[in-house]
Amino acid sequence: MYYLALIIMLFTFAADATTQEQTLFKGDIETSGFGGPVVKFTSIYDQGAVMVGGRGGWIINHSLVLGGGGYGVISEVDAPKGVLPLEGSLDIEFGYGGFEIEHIINPDNLTHFSIYALIGGGATNFVKDVGHVTESNEQVGETDFVFVLE
Repeated sequence: MYYLALIIMLFTFAADATTQEQTLFKGDIETSGFGGPVVKFTSIYDQGAVMVGGRGGWIINHSLVLGGGGYGVISEVDAPKGVLPLEGSLDIEFGYGGFEIEHIINPDNLTHFSIYALIGGGATNFVKDVGHVTESNEQVGETDFVFVLE
């Protein structure tokens, strides 16, 4: 019985000695950060829309980015007719933000690619179209909150 326990212990120690420590990053870890403005173009109800915002992040070993961003529509987007039982035209307001993660492929090359995702939330609502930039639009109806995965 003692010999069996001794053999099991020897095999356990030998297995532990051959396995290497596994970590997410090997060697020294280099970190840096960034932040800046962003302009995006999209389509809402078949209308072109411009979004502005910003994003920033923590860059780990030149290849992993953890950060956040927020964006909002700045161009006028007309709501479909009859979406709410009101007279007059309505515009749509939309904004969102959240956590961003990005993997940079071949970060040491002059040209490289990345895979990016944002997960977060946003809100959209309808406003009366007053037609003047200097006047504020009056919100009508409820604000709808949305889940965003980009």
